[in-house]
Amino acid sequence: FSVFSVASQTDCFEPQPQPPQHKTIQQIIDNMPRMNRLGSFPNDRALCDAIGTDARDILRWVIFTCRSNFLLLPQELEFPQFRVGNNHGRCYQFMALTASPEQEICFQQMKAVYGSRFLWHGSGLDRWHSIIRNGLKNMTGTQYMANGDAHGAGIYFAHDSCVSLDYARVGKNLYPRSKLSQDFLVIALCEVIKLPLNVETEFEVEVNLKNDRIEKKKLVGGLYDHGWCMTLTMNEASIVRFVFVNFGA
Repeated sequence: FSVFSVASQTDCFEPQPQPPQHKTIQQIIDNMPRMNRLGSFPNDRALCDAIGTDARDILRWVIFTCRSNFLLLPQELEFPQFRVGNNHGRCYQFMALTASPEQEICFQQMKAVYGSRFLWHGSGLDRWHSIIRNGLKNMTGTQYMANGDAHGAGIYFAHDSCVSLDYARVGKNLYPRSKLSQDFLVIALCEVIKLPLNVETEFEVEVNLKNDRIEKKKLVGGLYDHGWCMTLTMNEASIVRFVFVNFGA
């Protein structure tokens, strides 16, 4: 809900809910109770009585249109080196379940052939509303490209978290009752297929459709090493696995 609030005031607000009937989206965000209170209502009617139909509909949309799940890691499973966040506050560490079943199937077929590695990705906070719904996409040459294309087209990754941190720009949290800080940032640790470096690769995957018919799909793209960063032009070859909120420098 916090990243939804950030995106709602930007050009990156995609996808969007239907406009509420009686209040603006920002009015709903301003008045939304804390999440732990929302979870305490015994049923939908009690929730609606407390916050109103507009706020209920927006809350439903934010939750139910997002297939991704984020599981806050308990302390014993955290990466201990990342516990202290920026400004010495807490770094919230989440295991991310973001891939659709089809994307995960394609990814695992490629992984069985090429293997995988973990790389960092940083994006401005206004981008994460879309990323957690659609996955990382190659936006080079579109209106959503934020940092240029010094090393050509592709999704940009880094071996070193400090490099990606420079691109994870802090945004203002417009949800005043969020447990996260008023200004926060997001950085991701992604699993990336180890495609043959610096060449375009074609890979055919098999996808099981809803009617149990197997469809073959050709994926085309490459992974390019530029030293301080890597670029990936095959969207299906990366999946966000961990998300860190307020990652420390």
